[in-house]
Amino acid sequence: MMAAAETVVMEDEDAVGCLKGRGTRADVLYGIEDVPAWYTCLLLGMQHYLAIFGGILTVAFAIPNAMCVGGNYALIGNLISTLTLVAGAATLLQSTVGSRLPIIQGSAFSFLAPSLVFLNLPKWRCDPSLESVAPNGSNGTEGLAGPQDDGVWQEKMRELQGAIIVVSCLEVAIGLSGVMALLVRLIGPLTIAPTVTLIGLSLFESGSRLAQKNWWLALLTIVLITLFSQALSRVQVPCCVYSRAAGCTSSKRIQLFAMFPVLMGILLSWLLCVVLTYGGALPENPTAFGYELRFDVKLPIVEHAAWFRVPYPGQWGAPTFSVSTVAAMAVAVLVSVVESIGDYFACARISGAPPPPIHAVNRGIFVEGICCILAGLLGTGVGTTSCSQNIGIISMTKASGAGSGMHHGRPQSARQVLRPLRCHPGAHHRRNVLRRLWHGVSCRSL
Repeated sequence: MMAAAETVVMEDEDAVGCLKGRGTRADVLYGIEDVPAWYTCLLLGMQHYLAIFGGILTVAFAIPNAMCVGGNYALIGNLISTLTLVAGAATLLQSTVGSRLPIIQGSAFSFLAPSLVFLNLPKWRCDPSLESVAPNGSNGTEGLAGPQDDGVWQEKMRELQGAIIVVSCLEVAIGLSGVMALLVRLIGPLTIAPTVTLIGLSLFESGSRLAQKNWWLALLTIVLITLFSQALSRVQVPCCVYSRAAGCTSSKRIQLFAMFPVLMGILLSWLLCVVLTYGGALPENPTAFGYELRFDVKLPIVEHAAWFRVPYPGQWGAPTFSVSTVAAMAVAVLVSVVESIGDYFACARISGAPPPPIHAVNRGIFVEGICCILAGLLGTGVGTTSCSQNIGIISMTKASGAGSGMHHGRPQSARQVLRPLRCHPGAHHRRNVLRRLWHGVSCRSL
């Protein structure tokens, strides 16, 4: 009976291409089974966070602006902390309970579009007669409650929260039902490549909106990242290795530019802005060209932020529910599901792991739905999803391990990480319908 159940599981895995030996890449510095040193994990994690931080900032500025409180720096700081907490919790759950792939979770732009459309409805549209201009040119007052900051924005946020919570239950149901098996069987290279390409192209709009503030700095950052990841990727830099006996020795060499191209490119560009700001080369007039290069433009957000603050459910009030808002958000969930499926397969291929079987995809979608519910409870204004830009970083750095292949504290192979729980004989597994749907297979008793 056990042999028959295992045969069914293996046939299901083979149906989606999870074959032994497939998916390995010789050019990966840290594979999914590898666990780098803690300091390497710290730097790699910081690099991935910088990649999703742009999306966090986009949401943190877009939502308050649409709510007519764009100058409320305290609110923006609270939103940034909430979005960061949700992204970290979602990534932790996805890499340990969900798909178990080294894939980062961040703000879902598919939720941002219906959120902005909802906030531009006549019922919630800003009143131009109440708008004021802050010293830095943004609406509202500098870090304090503006004329329209009278609790109306909280009512808007609560309705967004309710819609996100309801539609996230649909994503949870999709992950639990096992219907992803129907889609996974149709997914191959010809469907993954266009999907990931379109996802990347969709990010150009938000990227160009930020880059147009100063194209020179944006081009400098792009050139530096390209130089480090392509031209200097094979350069090995001597690294100081400390030991009590020999002290600090440079016997070890690492591919520094290949592992941290994004981190180094962003830090060098930021240091240039610091030097230009303190050197007096940048104007102080907000309307002058080059003002956006000043590193202290957004410092009021930090000044008005609390030293320690833990986001909690209902921090903006109890969520409210509206049928029209839920209907608009339902499309965002379906787009997020399709995007995540392509991300799972692309991440596995780039990381040198086998293609994710059906049960791993089901778990991943289920966990994303749970994390979207968490985002709705905390009040981020958007849901969470897999970030394609972090998959691109894995492709550039050739580092996908960082502990993602750890399970119960012991490193396991990629096939063990993606392996489902086996069906056991007896009456218990016949009654456990959710478990069979969770795995995407049918546990037959012979």
